[in-house]
Amino acid sequence: MKLEHFEKLLNEYRTASDMISELHDIGVDLMEGRYKLSDSLYNMFICSLDAHYTDIGVDWVAWFIYENEWGKKDWNRVPSFKRNEEGVWELDIDSERYGATDENGNPICYDIPSLWQYIETEHKL
Repeated sequence: MKLEHFEKLLNEYRTASDMISELHDIGVDLMEGRYKLSDSLYNMFICSLDAHYTDIGVDWVAWFIYENEWGKKDWNRVPSFKRNEEGVWELDIDSERYGATDENGNPICYDIPSLWQYIETEHKL
């Protein structure tokens, strides 16, 4: 999938999800009520991703949206630990943290273009 289509897909999903959430806030339940449009929207979104990416790639997209909060989560506020020279785990307060890194410690999937790049190279059908 081209980056422009991937960005449009994710941005449209986010916009629609935000509208459903706003409607829920004023009493229109499209998440858990009789008309679960949020489930249908999510299923269509995942179906679109499944056509281009492996299950692991789709999982990365879900992680980016829900765990990484669309790339907006401040991972520096989440406690992190590392082993010291003696092999004892200690709180890591000095390093800037990202939600995910590659095997070399480089951040991955921190915004939509980096997410696209990672799943295009590693998890494309």
